[in-house]
Amino acid sequence: MNEVLIRALRENQIEVVECNQSLWKKRMEKVEKAKGIFSIISLIPRLSRAYISLSWKFFRIGSYDAIIVGYPGHFDFFLVKFLNIFRRNKPVLINLLFSLYDTIVLDRQLIPPGSFMAKCILIVDRTLLRWADRIILDTSTHIEHICKMFNIDNHKFIRVPVGADDTLFKPINSAPKVTTSHGISILFFGTYIPLHGIEYILQAANRLKSYTDIRFTLIGSGQTYEAMLNMAKALNLTNVTFINSWVPYQGLVQYIQIADICLGIFGTTEKASMVIPCKIYNCLAMGKPVITADTPAAREILSDGVHAILCPPGDPQSLASAILKLRDSPRYREDIGKAGYDLFRTTMSPGQVGFNLRQILEEIV
Repeated sequence: MNEVLIRALRENQIEVVECNQSLWKKRMEKVEKAKGIFSIISLIPRLSRAYISLSWKFFRIGSYDAIIVGYPGHFDFFLVKFLNIFRRNKPVLINLLFSLYDTIVLDRQLIPPGSFMAKCILIVDRTLLRWADRIILDTSTHIEHICKMFNIDNHKFIRVPVGADDTLFKPINSAPKVTTSHGISILFFGTYIPLHGIEYILQAANRLKSYTDIRFTLIGSGQTYEAMLNMAKALNLTNVTFINSWVPYQGLVQYIQIADICLGIFGTTEKASMVIPCKIYNCLAMGKPVITADTPAAREILSDGVHAILCPPGDPQSLASAILKLRDSPRYREDIGKAGYDLFRTTMSPGQVGFNLRQILEEIV
């Protein structure tokens, strides 16, 4: 996500100087550390060392016009805001992507609402949103929600699609379409969080068990993985393959390339209605037909039946019907994929995203 934003700016002749320090040893560690006060406390020594190193790097940077705190920078923001005092208080923006309270407490339910930790997280969110000069979020629906939740004026927000790296995620016309004896390949990849609604994908797969040419591949692991695996076993889903590992982007491109249909999100949580995850942009960028939930956020960029097929959240029957519709019409799959790719190229590519963001930055600085 940060890489796409950096490239978007550079493609539009904005000089970007990176200042960062690695903190997390693995991708899922930041979620694990949010589960309790003792986990947070155990992180303090490592965080202190990282912030000392980051501060040293910061003061070695020359002049700048603005700072963008990358995702996930909810806590880094406060260090940056303090250090920026010594550099004439240049504008500080944050690529927020989500509210910590919304995500950890309400959506993923890792911490009980009303608990001490939940109250601390809420304070972090409120303070950050008030101190930031501008806040980058992915959809207008998400911006409206955060404004109401925290009583923040919407003029502070900049709508920037998550996008995708179109040097990596792109149609691979030179590579022949791989066909297998399984017929139609349905692909989902993600971190198994509640808003993904993977249970509805499995229920749709259950409805399609009699179609022996349809196969599902689910890549990833995370919060709901064990529950989903148990559900698949209980339903005896022989048409579903789980790949329980994190696949790097280069490998993910190959999986998307050989898929006939790619799946987005289908959860019924409030957050699911507000966001468009990067998996959707990745698949659009590769010209693949996408099925995802019909939400206010999705409607901001996608037209049902044109750029993607949108089905009601939490509706496995609708999802199964959409899969059959694409299965039965190769030409329709091709048309949907092409329209989605054209939409990405003209409105969501790094070059276009950076062009729009540059205009806003010029007004700020």
